[in-house]
Amino acid sequence: MDYTDLKILKILRENSRLTNKEIGEKIHMISQAVGNRINQLIERGEISKFTIM
Repeated sequence: MDYTDLKILKILRENSRLTNKEIGEKIHMISQAVGNRINQLIERGEISKFTIM
């Protein structure tokens, strides 16, 4: 996990409803790259579940 992954996780913790495009705008990446990183985080088990509270 690198600094970019940590930034993505921080953003998702703050607001998990943001689109990949909106996240990408915050960290200066294209939406496809953000989506790829999120999928890798899921595959590695660093994102393990999605919940509603």
